[in-house]
Amino acid sequence: ITKDGNPILANDPHLPLLTPPVWQGFYFDSKTHGSGNIRLMGYVLSGIPGVMIGFNENIAWGVTMTGYDVADVWLQHIYRGDDGYYVRKIDGDVKLQSVVLPYKVRVDTDRWINKAMAVYYIPDDSVIIMWDDLATDPFATPPTDGVAISFRWPGYDATHEMEAYFNLFTASTVDDFFRALNYFGVGAQNFVMIDRNNDIAYYPHALIPIRASGSRPWRLMDGYTNEGKWVGYIPDDKIPRLLNPERGYISTANNDIFGILHGERFEPPYKINPEYPYNLTSTGYYYYFSKWPGYRAERIDDMINEGKRNNTLDINYAMKMHKDVYSLLATQFVPDILEAADVRGDLLQQWSSEDGIDYNSVIQLLKKWSFHIYSGVSDRFRTYSEQEKLDSAATSIFEGWLKYMKYVVYQDEAEKYSVPLPETGLPCTYIKSLYYIMKEKKNSVLFDNVSTPQVETREYDVLLALRKSVKTMMQLQKVTDPEKLRWGNVHKLVMFSPAYQWSRLGIPTDGDDFTVNPGGELSTDSVKNYLHIDGASVRLIVEFDKSGPVRAFGVLPGSNDEDWRNSFDQFEMWMKGEYQPLIFNESELKQYVTKTYYFK
Repeated sequence: ITKDGNPILANDPHLPLLTPPVWQGFYFDSKTHGSGNIRLMGYVLSGIPGVMIGFNENIAWGVTMTGYDVADVWLQHIYRGDDGYYVRKIDGDVKLQSVVLPYKVRVDTDRWINKAMAVYYIPDDSVIIMWDDLATDPFATPPTDGVAISFRWPGYDATHEMEAYFNLFTASTVDDFFRALNYFGVGAQNFVMIDRNNDIAYYPHALIPIRASGSRPWRLMDGYTNEGKWVGYIPDDKIPRLLNPERGYISTANNDIFGILHGERFEPPYKINPEYPYNLTSTGYYYYFSKWPGYRAERIDDMINEGKRNNTLDINYAMKMHKDVYSLLATQFVPDILEAADVRGDLLQQWSSEDGIDYNSVIQLLKKWSFHIYSGVSDRFRTYSEQEKLDSAATSIFEGWLKYMKYVVYQDEAEKYSVPLPETGLPCTYIKSLYYIMKEKKNSVLFDNVSTPQVETREYDVLLALRKSVKTMMQLQKVTDPEKLRWGNVHKLVMFSPAYQWSRLGIPTDGDDFTVNPGGELSTDSVKNYLHIDGASVRLIVEFDKSGPVRAFGVLPGSNDEDWRNSFDQFEMWMKGEYQPLIFNESELKQYVTKTYYFK
């Protein structure tokens, strides 16, 4: 469906933004410089051989985190028998096994001692990670008996991720791609792929445990009853995969890949499936209980379909998509704010008089908002129009409102019943629960503050959170007019360096946690902290022509040298959404070599 009929791959995995960046540019050629059969280019995590995201002469691949639920914890009861330690089990107690492992322990700035520690485990079950005194001192002598926490994940088994990658390096077809990833076991990734034959594919292969029936793997389970006991791994033919789907494209953004966690999100009555089958899914197995809300994935779909209609899907369009900061989340919640303002205009009038702030002008900003999350602070990377600056003011108001709603709606119940507040970060239980009560449970008792005599309503809570947001944002940004608010005054990029003096601090940026170009925050809960620390850790775009050369472009958020003040620094390009060509041609590449190292 692309403009030229060629397959295009675009990848931008989101990770902490550090300096130097997490990724390092990499080119490997054992054909020209030896008798091997590998020639590839892309990006790698320092210290890991090969390319983790990139391309060879025939295929290209990218990754993002899949997020299967593959780690389980149990409560275990341990006692000492005549010949060692045992764990209590409903079907017969089991003797613990142990292995002694050597450790180096730092006892001073430059002094280490060797220690040996016994690691206990339940055979064919799980490893003991917490056992009374061992919880605070791993080298302590285990007590006679006690309560323990045990843990299991597929990484305790023998897995073959490097074999998966080495097969990927020499793959040339989609069939090679699937065969290679059958070796990938731990650290599940949403692998997407294109090849020179015009195929596109998706395969998030990993070892996913099958638990005993009736298990609740999203919580601490009962080791005595063998709840959650692993009985095998989900077979390969039950792992989701796509090959050349009829719609002509594949998109993924850490979202629910089965579509079983949520119902229709955009069409009234906003049906959400409350009966998630924790042990059985539409494919017969349990994969996860929660995922990142699908705002980014839906926006990517929208942009691809727009490009398809306009016949503009090319590399330049993919670059534009990487920088997109349109907020589908805002398009869902802002109408609720406007509705509340219509219903309780008396509150806004009262608070305007009390606070000396014209809240009706705030409502007008939200009404005129384009729903783009703009910094609004012009600098050497970008200048903003007057409308974009007003969009930025609306962004500030909405971002503060989104955080304040958690406290306005949930904090009173959390304090009364001594339960934690819903989580705003991964996997965003707060956003999901807020969406549910705003759309489906408009008369929910959660809107009433249990610590006050009067009964608060949905409209009251929505406007109270708005009032708190405006007042806080005006204080943080030191402005007296809501129209002067700018998202970039509080949403500033922070890129830490191991040597602090090379950190990049305080650069205004677009986006938020839910935009395609992410502006992930240091704190997803604090109403006074909006610093940006997480985002596109690298951007890669590759296009294959059936018979022509590979066209590839990439950019890193900085330089691979800790001191980024050099000609290899790509930070400004990254900020502007620009790319450098990735030269996949040995003779042309030599023109740019500045230093050569020989290893013997």
